[in-house]
Amino acid sequence: MMAEDSPLKKIGRAIYSYLSQHPHEMTYFQRGDLPPEKWRSGVRDFLARFLNFNPPKVPLRPRILKKERRGNLVVEHIDFAACAAYRVPAYFLYPASAARPLPAVIALHDHGEMFLFGKEKLVSEPSEPQVVTDYRAKRYDGAAWAEKLAERGYAVLVPDALGWGERRFHIAEGQQSVADEETENAAAARCFDKCCTLAGTSWLGIIAFDDRRCIDYLQSRKGVDSRNIGCCGFCFGAYRAAYLAALDERVRCSCMAGWMMPLRSLLLTMDAKRSLPPCAPGLYRYLDHPDVISLAAPNAVFIQHCEQGGKVSKTEAKGVCDYLAKIWEDQHARAKFQWKSYEAPLRFTTGMQNDAFAFLDLHLKQPRAPMLPP
Repeated sequence: MMAEDSPLKKIGRAIYSYLSQHPHEMTYFQRGDLPPEKWRSGVRDFLARFLNFNPPKVPLRPRILKKERRGNLVVEHIDFAACAAYRVPAYFLYPASAARPLPAVIALHDHGEMFLFGKEKLVSEPSEPQVVTDYRAKRYDGAAWAEKLAERGYAVLVPDALGWGERRFHIAEGQQSVADEETENAAAARCFDKCCTLAGTSWLGIIAFDDRRCIDYLQSRKGVDSRNIGCCGFCFGAYRAAYLAALDERVRCSCMAGWMMPLRSLLLTMDAKRSLPPCAPGLYRYLDHPDVISLAAPNAVFIQHCEQGGKVSKTEAKGVCDYLAKIWEDQHARAKFQWKSYEAPLRFTTGMQNDAFAFLDLHLKQPRAPMLPP
């Protein structure tokens, strides 16, 4: 006898059934005679209203807090003002000897149910806690991949998202185990997310605003090619990359690894044990996640799907990516959209990193690198 579905899964099906009666209203192929650029501009403004966090911009007032040389790699610990209320801490990496100006990439850390560390997942430290090293081994084949990008000839900015690393919500007083700290941070994150909704804004809106300010920072740095900026992320980092590329046309190229979840998959696989990313309440009545990504067209996008351990099947991922490919094709930019499925668990493997970096090279560097194989 099969076990009865949990109430959570039942309500997930009920919500999906309700939303299915109201097809998304603002998708690319429902724009009528509106030119793509006008549709994109209007929907970006619409998306920004749902994210609902756009404080007045202030001068960046950047600070270099620490600077170190690791062979040919320069690692700066920096921060800058996102708005009048707070600053964003980040790593800024670049090769010491490379032709300037450098193309730039914003490297976006994942969620991984590890709030204690954010940017540290992508950049190593000589005396880092073993838990970070172990995490990197599990999720990234041991690679501090932001360093790999810098060694490849990029200026790389690695910010902490609100809720992680230096910006985590719970700071332990005295001795506390990693597990207890993570439990406290997860509870604080859920509370903060609800508070944002009550206040009429969104946690995702804050994160997306901060990620866009990262572009402002890169464009303020001497030696950075402000015309060739990309972003790359895994899992929640890919989710962030999707919104960043969708909202800001200055992102010429984006790589999204291990995340491509239409609303249907999210609702029909609801699991109380699984952390969900911050969202924009009410948005998905009008746009699904793939439709958000479609706002990045005709700029370059590469989606990498992990076949094992995720909630989206290869068949469903193919359906989503075929849909997106038609949007790029309609804008005469089909070559700028690629996707690839990997027989791998949910991780950013060495092979996936190599493919993503080659795609970034192709669209952000001169001379052009060879195309990825289909």
